[in-house]
Amino acid sequence: MRTEYSISDWDSIASTFAEIFDKLGNIEHTNSFIRFSSFSSDVATGININKNGAFDASMPLHGIGGKVEKIIFTENTVQLIGNSLDYTYRIPPEILNRRK
Repeated sequence: MRTEYSISDWDSIASTFAEIFDKLGNIEHTNSFIRFSSFSSDVATGININKNGAFDASMPLHGIGGKVEKIIFTENTVQLIGNSLDYTYRIPPEILNRRK
């Protein structure tokens, strides 16, 4: 699976985001952001994407900056693309077993 959206296609992004992270932890979705955070009993990880293109993740982002313009989803990754930005969030293998 490889699905690509412009940041302006917010409803599709939110829907696919929810599918990718289903059963892996907590998902929060509002009109301005989508957020995933793992269950407290699992490895601590998370990602937050704002409708305006800002984002953060629970991993060190040294040298990462810019606004998201495009998001590419695969089965186990979320790639954020923008001007001078190419960041890939990988779902830790430790929590992927929850999909079964």
